[in-house]
Amino acid sequence: MSALAAVGRVYVGPLAGWFVELHGWAWFYLFSVAISFPGLGLLLLCRATLTVTQQTGEFLRRGHFSAGYRLAQRLLAAGGALWAGALVLLLAKAAGWVTTGTMMNLCWEIGALLLTVSILMGCILDYRAMKRSR
Repeated sequence: MSALAAVGRVYVGPLAGWFVELHGWAWFYLFSVAISFPGLGLLLLCRATLTVTQQTGEFLRRGHFSAGYRLAQRLLAAGGALWAGALVLLLAKAAGWVTTGTMMNLCWEIGALLLTVSILMGCILDYRAMKRSR
């Protein structure tokens, strides 16, 4: 989780300047506040797991929904593979080997959809597994 802290500084930082130029500081701050709500919601969902981990030093094991977790992992891997393919296509386009970006855009969009679905699915499965194990 701590590695995600670098994402904002390294990857989102340059986009922030672009956003401020187009829309101004007020909209940037409003957007920053609005985009923080999904992360705060995720923390609320994971509160019980974080509490157990802090008290025992062990991660709370999930014994339920193993097929659902496998599906979520496969969706995550497929989304990551599509994003990797999109990066390869982006490099090929930059090198002039490919002229159209249609396939690249499709890889980005489907990959993002699969990654989002897999993360949400994992969160829902964790929530249901915690409720069932109590």
